[in-house]
Amino acid sequence: MTRRHDQPKISPLTLSLPLLGFIAGVVDVVCFFGLFHVFAAFITGTLIIFLGEVAQFEGHYSLRFVIIATFVIGAIGWSLLVDFYSGRRLLLTSMLTVEGVLLLAFAVLGTAAAPLVSGADLASIVLGIIAAVAMSLQNVLMATSLSGQMPTTVMTGNTIHTLRSANVIFRSWFGKEAPADVAEARTRLRRRLSALASFAIGVVFGGVGLKFVGFAVVAVPAVLLLGAAFMHARQALDGAPGDGAEPGAPT
Repeated sequence: MTRRHDQPKISPLTLSLPLLGFIAGVVDVVCFFGLFHVFAAFITGTLIIFLGEVAQFEGHYSLRFVIIATFVIGAIGWSLLVDFYSGRRLLLTSMLTVEGVLLLAFAVLGTAAAPLVSGADLASIVLGIIAAVAMSLQNVLMATSLSGQMPTTVMTGNTIHTLRSANVIFRSWFGKEAPADVAEARTRLRRRLSALASFAIGVVFGGVGLKFVGFAVVAVPAVLLLGAAFMHARQALDGAPGDGAEPGAPT
């Protein structure tokens, strides 16, 4: 009889990384079209819109300012928390659980508050704060506990790495690249395409879901993330590696 620990397993981390990309896509599209054109997964877009509206003396200043400030404060707070608990067995599991709960709260409160009237309303600001806190946590995780992994909230770097890897493979057709470099490029290309695809699927899913069920669409990735956190917890408690970044993973 085969023991449970002898059975091949799919690393929860392998499943969680595409899921985090999916979540970033869902949250960004829902916040942009449902929360008066703000971005929460990566703050650059919101900062650009905020400064542009300030320059033109129009727009939802209060909501954008609150999201930017919350994201910054949240990132600082999560960074301090992750550093303080660094090395703890269930750190990654705990952080994924917290993000899942925050996203679930976003879905529930957003559904209850809909339809939103203005970016200056209390409901809009509360939803913006929740989204920014959740996604600042994800960004901190990608910079700390998952620092060896692909970005999941911003796709510019993934796109550049995808093109560079594709170029190495293309050059190999003319014998201009070493076999080891080509093999590495193929692996990197698969990983980057996975990140891009999961983000794109999240955007499409979030856009369609927002149209038909509103903010409740965010409950789907929230529940999936809580499931992934549970898998991480089981693996960590079983004594198997997986509650942190996979060693040697390409950036």
